[in-house]
Amino acid sequence: MELHELLFVVLIFGSRSRFMYYAAVDMISLLLSDSCKNIYANPRPYLLNGNIKPVKCALSFGNPSGHSFAAQVGAIVIMLDVFHGSPISFDRIGDNQVFYSRPFYYICLSMALYW
Repeated sequence: MELHELLFVVLIFGSRSRFMYYAAVDMISLLLSDSCKNIYANPRPYLLNGNIKPVKCALSFGNPSGHSFAAQVGAIVIMLDVFHGSPISFDRIGDNQVFYSRPFYYICLSMALYW
């Protein structure tokens, strides 16, 4: 699931502030992805070779992949929202603290970075 698709889920089921957080991160992610593509400037194969007939044409550069970049950012943002964001609901009235152990935090961080 990419961050664009996650925005619709948060818009329907989440709070407005959480949606704005994800939308802002999505815009920054798109800006960084396009900037990295323009810096790296690796053209797609059908732009170099006329014998390749593309089905769907994208005129932007191919590397780094925008889909993999969005998946990476999405995994990290979800992990940061779970650990550092405000909880959606509480078990007890007045309880606003959620505790996660440090090893569990680093395991989830490494899984998000690996994703």
